[in-house]
Amino acid sequence: MDHPKPQFYDWSGDSFYWISEEEWHKRVDHSYTTRISTNLADYETRGEGDNLEIKWIVCEHNFDWENFRHVRALLNYYCTLYEALYDKLNTYGRTLLWDFDRYAEMCNFSELRRFLLEMRKKGIPYEDIMSEMQTTFGIEYSPNYLVSIISNEIPKKIAQTARMYHLE
Repeated sequence: MDHPKPQFYDWSGDSFYWISEEEWHKRVDHSYTTRISTNLADYETRGEGDNLEIKWIVCEHNFDWENFRHVRALLNYYCTLYEALYDKLNTYGRTLLWDFDRYAEMCNFSELRRFLLEMRKKGIPYEDIMSEMQTTFGIEYSPNYLVSIISNEIPKKIAQTARMYHLE
C-alpha cells in the first residue's frame, strides 16, 4: 500500500543540459518566443575551442507554495531532505523545510491531522500510520481515505494558508 521510497531530488538546481556552441547559436538566433541573452558571457560554459559546451537551462526550479502539488511533493520528500540537509543550515532546501513547518503551524490543524502530518514528515509508511492512528485515536480510516487526507487535504490546506500569509 505504501508508495516506493522517493528518489533524491535536487531542490536547488535547475534542469539543464550541455549543448554545443553551434547548437547554442541556433537556439539563440531562432528564439522568438522567449527573452534570452545573446551574450555568451551570460552562460556557464565548459571546455574550450571545438569542445566548448554551453549550459542550456530548460527550467528553473522555483517552489510555488500556492501550488498544492509542490507542497505534496515536499511532504513526500520531507524526511529524505531533512536527513540530507540536517547539518546544512544555510541551504535552500533547509529554508523550504522551515517554511513548510511555519505554514503547517499556521494551518491550525486538528490534533489528528497534525498527527498524520508529523507521521508522514518522518517518512512513516501508511500501514504504520494507520496502526498508530488506531492505537492513539481509536480511529480507523480506509487506506484510500488516509492517502487522500495526507496527499490532498493537508497539502491543499498548506497551499491555501500560504496564499493568505505569503512569507517573504
